[in-house]
Amino acid sequence: MPYAAGMKELVDSFWRAAAYCLHPRVILLSLLPLVIAVAAVLGLGWFYWELAVAGVRTWPEQWSL
Repeated sequence: MPYAAGMKELVDSFWRAAAYCLHPRVILLSLLPLVIAVAAVLGLGWFYWELAVAGVRTWPEQWSL
């Protein structure tokens, strides 16, 4: 019977962990790095888009092949 008791505890801890993943604070802290990365990409794109396009455009023009 120790095996059945161990499995019951394992399943119980799994469901508690799954329920904990649905707490708003856990969801917020999980999505926060994604939000920061998207904001950084949009900000850098806003300020450096023309410079990046000009650099990509001149690179093939200067290529000797």
